[in-house]
Amino acid sequence: MQEKGIEPFRADARFESVRRLGTITALDLAVPDGGYLADVGPKLQAFFRGRNLLLRPLGNTIYVMPPYCVTAADLDEIYVGISDAADERWFEGGTSSDGRPLRTPVRRRLEGMRGAC
Repeated sequence: MQEKGIEPFRADARFESVRRLGTITALDLAVPDGGYLADVGPKLQAFFRGRNLLLRPLGNTIYVMPPYCVTAADLDEIYVGISDAADERWFEGGTSSDGRPLRTPVRRRLEGMRGAC
């Protein structure tokens, strides 16, 4: 389930170093000031908290460490949340010139996957 969920992020230029080892997934948001102390870290944390997603980014790196009892629907919600976070205004390129959020290839592919697992 995890590999299927992260696959769309591998082709998305907003993310770098998409990786998985066992049940742990990590992906780096491509930002100019990446690293453990990246300014985007607290913004990501607040965004995920607002979505009731228990994800704690370390700088621009987002870790997904679900319990073994995670469902496909839970993972869908997590990965849609990560894609939505990258669409936010504070992330460069996340909105159109009139302020509307961009619908990214990742988001469209994830929406097409709903219920497929």
